[in-house]
Amino acid sequence: MLKIKDYRKLLVNEAEGAADFRWQKADQYPGDKRNERSAHALSKLAESLQALPPENPALRKCYDLDALIISKELRGVDRDWQHINEARGKALVDLFSHYGFDEPAEGDAGAFLDEVRVALEHVLGFKCYAALVVASLPSRDRGGIRREDDY
Repeated sequence: MLKIKDYRKLLVNEAEGAADFRWQKADQYPGDKRNERSAHALSKLAESLQALPPENPALRKCYDLDALIISKELRGVDRDWQHINEARGKALVDLFSHYGFDEPAEGDAGAFLDEVRVALEHVLGFKCYAALVVASLPSRDRGGIRREDDY
């Protein structure tokens, strides 16, 4: 299992990677100031994320949600787990790749982690809804997925 310090480092690495990409785009398209603005914001975000203590409540919440989404237990509940995990990855990539691009951003880790939390809750919400639908079906209609009370 990934430790929270490692999770924070993954977020920092994503922010730094997205900043590098935006710096490259800023060089490629010098007339479009959105890339430079985004690169600055992502660099600040990486520093802000790195400065967070592991016990930060917003970081902990994102860590817990992300761990739940990718957990082995949840993976066994739904045949479409791979699609849910892909939605999780896409949501995170979208947050980093658009950060500070369409509108200015301050590089505030707390505000960014709130966006991450909402995105993960959205992905997890679909997952829980799917699990509840499957659980409500009679066993013959669940495609082999069993509930505890079926045994």
